[in-house]
Amino acid sequence: MSAPLQPRRVGGRVGVARYDLAYELAGAAGDLLVQEVRAAIVCFADDEPVVCYHAVYGEWFRLGDGPPVLDRHHFALRRDGWSRESIEALLRRASPGGRLARRPGALRIEYRKRFLLGRGALEGGLPARQLEAGAAFGLLERGPLEAAGGTLELRAPGGRTLVEALRCPYPSGAPAAGRGVFVGGRVQRADERFTWVEGAERASLVERGYEEAELPEPRAPGGPLM
Repeated sequence: MSAPLQPRRVGGRVGVARYDLAYELAGAAGDLLVQEVRAAIVCFADDEPVVCYHAVYGEWFRLGDGPPVLDRHHFALRRDGWSRESIEALLRRASPGGRLARRPGALRIEYRKRFLLGRGALEGGLPARQLEAGAAFGLLERGPLEAAGGTLELRAPGGRTLVEALRCPYPSGAPAAGRGVFVGGRVQRADERFTWVEGAERASLVERGYEEAELPEPRAPGGPLM
């Protein structure tokens, strides 16, 4: 019988415009873990939402016979495309003639993520990144609750609203394949909410580490992501 699944927080820090958390995933060699992640990022200008991003994606971990696998949860404004310059470039896409009627005011970014992690099984061909001591990691075309994908909504000042569907929410178009399913009716759930305010000396992070939870029902089409 497998030991209870309990990811252990082993590090973390919050900077001016970024955060980084780390969790150890421990278990027997060959154990397979599946995780579904929901992300929502809203950029406000003068307290009005101007960019809204929602995504869901799946990933899997195969544990090896060496040290625990490390799962990193992180976000960085500039690296991940949420600097002021990037926001204004996005809004120009929704503006007549590609020009902003006016620059957006003071920016605030709210970034929320929900993680569901559980023992699982895989279906389909799955390219993997090999880790230390036989461990492996990969991305899924379809997670336990729904397929990977998302939306980007742009509301330019004085312009129009533009909504784009995102087929692949993975960084740099990283390859994803197959489907992951949870085995059992309970999972570990973690929640994170990161807030950045333009001009502030420090961002804030409110988190709830992994806790046992019941497996939620699949999201209805068009239902809320978070």
